[in-house]
Amino acid sequence: NCTGAECNAYLGGIAGLMQIDDATIQDARVQDVNFKRTDASYDVYAGGIVGNIVLNYDMGRTIGVARDTVTGISFASCDYAGGLFGKMTLNPIQWTGITASVSDAYVQGSVTALSYAGGLVGLVSEGTLANSMSFGIAKSSVQADISVTGGNSYAGGLLGYFENMDSDSNIVVTIRDNSTIGDVTGTQT
Repeated sequence: NCTGAECNAYLGGIAGLMQIDDATIQDARVQDVNFKRTDASYDVYAGGIVGNIVLNYDMGRTIGVARDTVTGISFASCDYAGGLFGKMTLNPIQWTGITASVSDAYVQGSVTALSYAGGLVGLVSEGTLANSMSFGIAKSSVQADISVTGGNSYAGGLLGYFENMDSDSNIVVTIRDNSTIGDVTGTQT
């Protein structure tokens, strides 16, 4: 029997799990990433690029994701699923001046999750230390059917859910010039 984080499965077209301090992911091309869950005893994080990306970064840093293309994805019955990232944790070390952005991304396929499903990111989770931070999505396109099948679940054409852990934070979220084509559905089980 396995319990805790060691039982999680991290699946991505480039990496399953990334824990990094500074990042620019650009011009990535990923094609035909498929996964269907067969065992419900662990959490599954699935993304066209990275299943779970944890960004530990310092004051004044910019995390950028630009001009990435993911086509032919098919995720079924994952806990966290997104065209680019199943889960993105923004975990600042310092309090101010942090920017994370996704721009000019293209995703095509099918994303189904039990809890969080998004055309680009299933769940964006902001850490507890952010006092001033910005997150943006611009000029991105999603052509995918997005669905969730579990209780207390969230689905969206771009983001499944944006979680602000600290109510005292000043978080600016900008979403502009994006397009989504496809069905967004949810079923309560």
